[in-house]
Amino acid sequence: MNKGVVFTIDALLALSIFIAASIGFYEFFSQTTTFSSSGANVYTHVDNYISAFDNSEELSKIYREYQINSTNALILFTQLMNETDYPTNAEFLVWNGTNFIKIMNVTNYNFDEKFLIRRYLVLSVTEGLGNKSGNITVRAPSSLPGRDILVGVNVHNPTSSQLNVTLRVEDKDGSNVGWNISPSNYLIVSDSNLSFNVTIPEDAVVDEYKVIANATGTGFSEEDYDNFNVIKYGMIVVEAHSR
Repeated sequence: MNKGVVFTIDALLALSIFIAASIGFYEFFSQTTTFSSSGANVYTHVDNYISAFDNSEELSKIYREYQINSTNALILFTQLMNETDYPTNAEFLVWNGTNFIKIMNVTNYNFDEKFLIRRYLVLSVTEGLGNKSGNITVRAPSSLPGRDILVGVNVHNPTSSQLNVTLRVEDKDGSNVGWNISPSNYLIVSDSNLSFNVTIPEDAVVDEYKVIANATGTGFSEEDYDNFNVIKYGMIVVEAHSR
């Protein structure tokens, strides 16, 4: 007896939607896709939308606002999701070092059928603080909250006097954040390569910061700086209607 597989019309339609959506996910087709399945259109559109806003740091800025004012952050997150052309639900999760923890969600719909999209995020805001160097060169790496970073400071001493070298960290508005820095200073009399240990607090806001080295001595005073980012890992989960 010959054996075969019988496909119903519903099964064929479901298979075509799955194939179209899968291709759309990996190839990132635009909204106007050659596929006739409306489900595939919704899937690729929402995926491209989240990708675009991920690149423009909108989600990172929303998380920064969440750390300052969670009510305002939810308003911004809701506005972001309401700008899609299709009904969507969304969750915003942040990695706490052990698990992804949901910090906010927008759930306006109850879908009978849906596509589920997950995208991992590096939450990082760029302020464009730039860097500066002269007789002092500063190098600071970006890192997660709750970590220590080693900041390198190269000092060229054009004088014969002793220089006192200190370090501080400022936020984007130019305010000293008061983080723990060790050692508190170096006393040098010649060109030196120095290292400062900077402790980023657990509650540090995801943002861009400026680390500033200052050297003072008889007839000499100069400061130079570098920027670095405090980052976190996150995930966006989006439900899109498949019909």
